[in-house]
Amino acid sequence: MLSFLGLALILLFSFFAYRNYARQRKLNAALQTERSKAIGQKVRAERSEAFKQQFLANMSHEIRTPMNAVSSITDILLNKEPRPDQVGYLEAISKSSATLLYIINDILDLSKIEAGKIDLEVIDFSLSDILNQVKDALAYKAEEKGLSLLIDKPDTVPDVVVGDPYRLTQILVNLGGNAVKFTERGSVELKVENGELKMKDNTVEVKFSIIDTGIGIPQDKLQTLFENFTQVNSSDTRKYGGTGLGLSISKKLIELHGGSISVYSVEGRGSTFSFRISYPVSSVQNLQQRIMQKEKMDGSILDGLRILIVDDNEYNRLVAEESLNLKAKVAISTAVNGQEAINMLKENEYDVILMDIQMPGIDGYEATRYIRDSMRSKVPIIALTASVLRTDLDKCRDAGMNSYIPKPFKAWQLISTIADVTGRKTVAAIPKPESLKKYIRNAENIAVTDMTYLGKFCEDDGVRMKKYITMYIEAVPGFKETIKEGIQNKDVENIALHIHSFKPKWMMMGMNTTRDLAVHIDALCKANNSSVYQQLERLMVQIDKSVDELKDKY
Repeated sequence: MLSFLGLALILLFSFFAYRNYARQRKLNAALQTERSKAIGQKVRAERSEAFKQQFLANMSHEIRTPMNAVSSITDILLNKEPRPDQVGYLEAISKSSATLLYIINDILDLSKIEAGKIDLEVIDFSLSDILNQVKDALAYKAEEKGLSLLIDKPDTVPDVVVGDPYRLTQILVNLGGNAVKFTERGSVELKVENGELKMKDNTVEVKFSIIDTGIGIPQDKLQTLFENFTQVNSSDTRKYGGTGLGLSISKKLIELHGGSISVYSVEGRGSTFSFRISYPVSSVQNLQQRIMQKEKMDGSILDGLRILIVDDNEYNRLVAEESLNLKAKVAISTAVNGQEAINMLKENEYDVILMDIQMPGIDGYEATRYIRDSMRSKVPIIALTASVLRTDLDKCRDAGMNSYIPKPFKAWQLISTIADVTGRKTVAAIPKPESLKKYIRNAENIAVTDMTYLGKFCEDDGVRMKKYITMYIEAVPGFKETIKEGIQNKDVENIALHIHSFKPKWMMMGMNTTRDLAVHIDALCKANNSSVYQQLERLMVQIDKSVDELKDKY
């Protein structure tokens, strides 16, 4: 009996042990399968990312290379004092090429942000200057649609701060461009004010708002508004154009600054996009030093250099050569590929080489490695690259290049980078404080009057121009008194009537900003909007400033 019971226990134990073993084996097989799947997915993801990066690099090169030629040659022609009738065409070409670059930049920026490979600049810049640049960028389309384009930045907001002016411009152009795009009548306003947070250590929180009177956004669409490739309606892409990336990239860039964005919209009445970014406060002197070291750099510091330009695209060679010859007295040689560059370097001495990356045969990377490893040459090499991907820029460094210049480039970028790698970098003297303002287009020192239109109208007859200017100055006191009475009586209808009748005088004095503000006030009067009185105060300031300017000049 006992032996039977022992045998039964042994069999039972063996059964459970085998079952556990089978279960564990099955579990191990499942884990191995899952592990294999995960490894496979990782390999596919890495391969997909590599393909994506290569595609973006190729697309960047293929689009940026011809755009570099278009943009840079246009700049060269504009610097050669073209006829007045040619300036308009050249500026149109410049704006069109910039629009194409915005599209490719959107796609590249999205990739870089998602990969965590985007860096923010930390330099001094003027908020007012950025606002006016954005207004210039949006003005053509706004004028074409008859929209008022307004800027509101009170003196209480510090003007010179430290941060990334290029990314701020990109955010404002994206948001402002959308506002203009989706507004058929009325106005678009770029408003800047101090944020609600009280900052320490000489830092300010700046609140930016883009306010339009456009088509608005349905409430059920607000949740998905900032997703990639999103348009409110599928027909928007056909009607208005765009990649659907602007809002998504803007949100990501704002968050990269440590800021936040919000939107308020009423369908059929307009939208307000607001975002906040904190900046350290700087000074006009610091900003001036940066400008003088870069944009205002004298090309003569390169005089006497022997430069080899290597690029398979004849237009790119022409652009680099012309840009340098306009600013400096240098000896320039050209090569169409890496092998030719190597052969020329064996026969000649150069102070610096400007090397394109993607070329048939021996490309820029291979040529640079050969120059460094086989020829043992330490000649400075600067990459001319249409790619702005971090991986490609790292490859330039790894190959032995000293620096890089992204296409399309400006003449000052060429001068600055070449001066840097050849040891000719100099710090320009900072002018006296009274001369600093001319370098900053802030709201306080921009003239509200422009005599260009009046000069053409009067055929540059000084007597006739003086007559119209005198008529304007003499009409201002009566106009101001009428508006003052309208404000006291809250008679917005009478205010709108007199503002409308006075608009031709502002146009004659070239006061386009004042004219746009007047159109905005007219719309507020018709809507009986109480904010009209605040805008009237701004109008009075501009009118007083116009009289002072005209009296000083004439």
